[in-house]
Amino acid sequence: MTSRNVRKRTGNARTCFGGAMVAAEPFERKMKGLIVTLREQQFEASRRDAVITANLKELGYGG
Repeated sequence: MTSRNVRKRTGNARTCFGGAMVAAEPFERKMKGLIVTLREQQFEASRRDAVITANLKELGYGG
C-alpha cells in the first residue's frame, strides 16, 4: 500500500510536496479563508442579481 493510500484512509492532514511530507494548512485557517471567499461571492451574486433585475425592468420584463 502506498503512503498516498494510507493518508487517504487515516485522514492525516499531510500533503506530499516534492517527495517530502509537510503538514497541510490547519483546518480552522482553511475554513476561515473559505468562508471569506463564500461571503465575497455571495455579495457579488447579490449585486449582479440587482443589475439583472434592473435591466429586465428597463426592458419591460420586470415587475
